[in-house]
Amino acid sequence: MRVLGSAKLAFGTALLGVLWADPDRVVVLQRLGADFRVSVVDTRRLRVVSRARLAGGTVVDAGRTSSGVALLLGPNYEIGPARLLLVGARGGVRQIGLGTIRAGAAWHEGTPPVGNQWSPALAADRNSDTVYVVSTEGSVAEVGVASATVTFRTLRGRFAKVFAGASRDAFFLDGRIVVTGEAMELTTAIDGAVGGATTPFGLETIDPSSWQVTRIAPAVSDARPWGSAIVTTG
Repeated sequence: MRVLGSAKLAFGTALLGVLWADPDRVVVLQRLGADFRVSVVDTRRLRVVSRARLAGGTVVDAGRTSSGVALLLGPNYEIGPARLLLVGARGGVRQIGLGTIRAGAAWHEGTPPVGNQWSPALAADRNSDTVYVVSTEGSVAEVGVASATVTFRTLRGRFAKVFAGASRDAFFLDGRIVVTGEAMELTTAIDGAVGGATTPFGLETIDPSSWQVTRIAPAVSDARPWGSAIVTTG
């Protein structure tokens, strides 16, 4: 391993993440106060070729599309409508509202402070250039990257069960959206102490051609692709 070069970014900003958009371009996400700065770096010329300042939020998930990267955002310090940010490898930025899908975290005063968190998941299919946002409440937003159109799908069954808070993780594998995650439930001990307990969501797959949900395993809270297989933990 050796250093090939470096590109200067703006000072006074917090680095939030780096994603490869294509073999020659890297998308860098930085915090500017309550807002974001998205910069595109040319890795051959080692210089920033595009910058855009965007309204603030919290990055919930991210994935690579055929033409750049997709960022799933929730509002700052509250639970509210999620947004999808599409950043092209050449610097173009588009924002899409996902009004029926909630994301974010909210804290309530108390001793100790108690919070609710909602974390939907993003899965990108580069072959069809489609981004799927899987909510914690039993729906999926299907977003065409080229057209920036959104279609909401409502699913049924155990997929729609949530507690005080929930998180989802998703990826695209062999024509299916693979979904895992967990639910968070507040607990109160006999002495009045407030704590939390988590329950695995399980492992499910969604077929976007028919929107059929298949339940594979119940005691799973995390999964990763490995070739055409899935490695799970819970």
